[in-house]
Amino acid sequence: MEQLFTISKIAFSVFVSFSIYYILIKIVRTAILSTNRWINLDDINFILLASVVIALASFQNSVLIKILFFVPVLIYTLLLWIDAIIFYLYSFEINKRNLTEFLNDYKTMFYYSTRSYELIKRYPWILFALPLSLFMIISIFFASELPNIHVLVIPIIFIVSIFVLQKFSQSILRNIVLFAIIIIPNFIFSGRINFLINFLTESIPNSVIALLFYMILATIFILNIFKKTANHTFFTISSNFRKFLRENKLLNNSTIKIKKEHNKLITPKRFDHTPTKYFGVLKGANVILITIESLGQKYIKENKNLRLPFMKSISSGATKSINHYAISPHTNQFLTHLFSSNYNHKNNYLFLELLHNSNYNTAFIYSDDLNLWETNELIQQIGFQDIIDINSLGKINDRKGDYVLLNSINNIKDLYNNSPCFIQLLTQQSHYPYLIVNKKQFNNYSQFDLKSKYLNSIEEADFVLGQLFDELSNLISLEDTLIIYTGDHGQSFGELGYKTHSNSTINAQI
Repeated sequence: MEQLFTISKIAFSVFVSFSIYYILIKIVRTAILSTNRWINLDDINFILLASVVIALASFQNSVLIKILFFVPVLIYTLLLWIDAIIFYLYSFEINKRNLTEFLNDYKTMFYYSTRSYELIKRYPWILFALPLSLFMIISIFFASELPNIHVLVIPIIFIVSIFVLQKFSQSILRNIVLFAIIIIPNFIFSGRINFLINFLTESIPNSVIALLFYMILATIFILNIFKKTANHTFFTISSNFRKFLRENKLLNNSTIKIKKEHNKLITPKRFDHTPTKYFGVLKGANVILITIESLGQKYIKENKNLRLPFMKSISSGATKSINHYAISPHTNQFLTHLFSSNYNHKNNYLFLELLHNSNYNTAFIYSDDLNLWETNELIQQIGFQDIIDINSLGKINDRKGDYVLLNSINNIKDLYNNSPCFIQLLTQQSHYPYLIVNKKQFNNYSQFDLKSKYLNSIEEADFVLGQLFDELSNLISLEDTLIIYTGDHGQSFGELGYKTHSNSTINAQI
């Protein structure tokens, strides 16, 4: 019985420590892309399973058996930590397919790694949460083999932790609380580690701590019963632990029965394309397609004070479309669909080929780096003749953000001299983390939250485009130009638990 109490005590220790570790990791992971920060029932089930496995394995006499249990626990602990960092920096979940694409695109990986300092400054505990948890796992698994490991490890972790907190966090009280939250659970309930507060564990009988663990077991069991009928996100959201085991897939639901009247929506009847009276009216006109990064109609409608003078100047008497959706809240997928009219990526882009056959010159102009996310390769596949980005525009002067588009005036002028032409302009400032170059001028939304920064960046992007077209109008005639003003997708700021984009097809993002 005493051995059972001891195993339960260790399981309780691991459960508490792992829960705190996972909550801290989840706070980092969900800082940008989700509001579901808190631990859910599926998370608790996985943590409980790991706690029991570690406790049982720690009593095995065979080192080989201990290692067989230790390795998967170690891998999962590492994966959780790596996944949180990668998700914060790159918006990537760790699974086989994403990890392969991520590692192949090393330029993007390096580009976004510059935000690591921002991550550490915001969440300094991320640096030592992992070594503390690994130390806890190792000390429990191999307590008999490494009885004095704490003598070497604890002072090192203590010194490093204090250094990190003092360097990246200004609040002394916050540092003390964070350090206590992470340090104490690793020792307070472990009878195997004689360090600092071991007198507490000696004064609490194993049976009492075991009883606490059994109460946790009973509570989790009852919660799992309620899960079958509950609708709260605590019960319905899947754990990140599962995502390492399998990829998300869209599966056919065999229980769904298609009604007869819906068949026409699944396989729509094709009609002959009879030209309307407007067909050919703009034959030979130049076309400039303006794409504002992450500009969704939701926030234009909601924010009546949003200053978009250029958009308003060209919208007077213009044709407006308010019922269009992007098939995916991601720029590359937007471009794929825009130029192929296909949901999938089959590399059958015909639109620009038709324009070239009609003697059009085509150019794609971007205010950021097209080498990221392999966008340059995609633009080449689409068929643009001239591809211009910050790597060439940025060398002209020290303009920042979307202001580098002003450096493309001569490129556009040359295209017009050999008209007709089709030009796509893609901005970047309104992409997370929402760059605002002229903060004195663009402070209409002066709060410090992300949504306010986003709205200010939208205003500045529109202002830059207004400047661009003002300067162009002094050099070339825009009378025969069709100007299209749109966004590539929308953006989320907490709707249905989502933030930013590329993580859901809810209305705010598409």
